[in-house]
Amino acid sequence: MGTFMNKKALLAAAALAAAGCDNKETNPIPPPEPVNDNVALQSFSGSNACADLEQYLEDTAVLQMRTQLEAQRDGVPSWGWWGGPWGWGLAEDSAAPNAAAGGAQTPAPRDYTTTNNQVAGVDEADFVKNDGTRIFALSANKLYLVKSWPAEDMSLQGGLQIEGWPQEMFIDGTDKAVVFSTVYRQYPMSQQFGVACDSLDCGYYYSNTVKVTEVDVSNPQNLRVTKETYLPGYYQSARKIGSSVRLVLSNDFNFPQGFKWSPDWQEGLWNDPIRLRAAYNTIIAQNEALIRQQTLANWVPAAVVRQGGLETKVQHPCNDFARVNAPTRLGQVSVVTLDLSGGTLTRSSILAEPGEIYASQDNLYVATQHWWWWPAPGQRDTTYVHKFDITNPSKALYRASGVVDGHILDQL
Repeated sequence: MGTFMNKKALLAAAALAAAGCDNKETNPIPPPEPVNDNVALQSFSGSNACADLEQYLEDTAVLQMRTQLEAQRDGVPSWGWWGGPWGWGLAEDSAAPNAAAGGAQTPAPRDYTTTNNQVAGVDEADFVKNDGTRIFALSANKLYLVKSWPAEDMSLQGGLQIEGWPQEMFIDGTDKAVVFSTVYRQYPMSQQFGVACDSLDCGYYYSNTVKVTEVDVSNPQNLRVTKETYLPGYYQSARKIGSSVRLVLSNDFNFPQGFKWSPDWQEGLWNDPIRLRAAYNTIIAQNEALIRQQTLANWVPAAVVRQGGLETKVQHPCNDFARVNAPTRLGQVSVVTLDLSGGTLTRSSILAEPGEIYASQDNLYVATQHWWWWPAPGQRDTTYVHKFDITNPSKALYRASGVVDGHILDQL
C-alpha cells in the first residue's frame, strides 16, 4: 500500500506541475469506447482489491472531469447531443400482490387491503401499512400506530418521532416495523452543507443518507427504537421477501472540496480566448491533483449502526463493489440486504449512474447507460441491464448482464 500511496503522490504532483508549465495540455482524452455486446460486471477482488477500486474511481473521475471541462473549453456539445434524449431516472420496481390473510384473531378480519403490490410474494414499502387489526402510518416525521379492530374501538395507540424525513416502511410480523427516512450527515466528499429544515423541499434536497430505523411495536403504547442504521446515499425503493428487506440506494459521485467546474471570474477573461484556455488548463490540472490526493475512505464512506447504546462503523468491503466492463459515468447503485431475522446487513454496489430498477420474487435488475464521453456522429443510446439473484436471504448475488438499444423510460 505504501508503494501505491507514493504513486498517488507522484500523480498529484505531476498534475500540479502541468498547471505551471506554460499551461501545456497533457493527458489527451482517449476516443470513446464502443458499445460492449459482452457486457458484464467485474468485481474488485484479491489482495489489491481496495487499491484497484481507488485507482478505478480516480482514473474515471479524472476522465469525467477532463471531458466535461475540455468540452466547455473547446465549445464542444455535451454528451448526448448526437443521440437524442439521454436523461433517465431511477424508477421503482414492481413488487407483489401479497394477499396475506392470517395473523388476525377471530373475530378480526380474515382479509384486508394491502399495499398496491404487483408481484406475488414481494411486499412493497409504503407510508401506510396494516395487518388487519392495526394501521401504521408515517405523517410528517412521526410513526403512528392505530388500533383498527374491532372497528368501534378504533383509536390512536401510540406515536414515535423518526429522525429526518420518513419515506416508507414495512411491518414484520407483530413485533417490528422498519422505517426508511432521509437525513443529512457530513462526509469528506459531500458537496452539501446541510440545512436544519423540516419542510418537504429541505428534507428531500438536503439529505444525503438513508436511515433505517427498526422499531419494536409489540407494545402499542410504547413504540421503541431497537436499531438505527445510516447508509450513505439516496432512497429509491425497497422490497421485502420473507424476513429479507432489499433496499435500493443510489449515490451521486461527489468530487473533493475545492474542486472547480469553471475558471474564477476575471476582468476580460471570457473575451480573451488565449487566457480563457489557459485558465481552463490550470483548473483541469488542479482538479486532477485534488482527485489523486483523496483516500478510499473519502470516496466510499462507511455505514454507521447504533444499537444498545453503541455506535459502530461498518465499512463497505472492496470486493462488494463491481464496475461495468463498458463506459459508464460515475455514480453508485447499491442493493442493500437487511436480514431482519439474523440482523445482518450486506451491500452489492455497481459503480455507475443509476437507471431503472425492477424486482421479482427471485431476481432484481439494475439498468445503467453506456457513456459516450466525447460526442461523435453515429453514437446511439444503449442500456446495460444487470441481473441479481435475491433468493439468498442475506445477500444479493450478481448473475448476468445484457445490452439493449435505447434508454428505458420506466418499469413498464
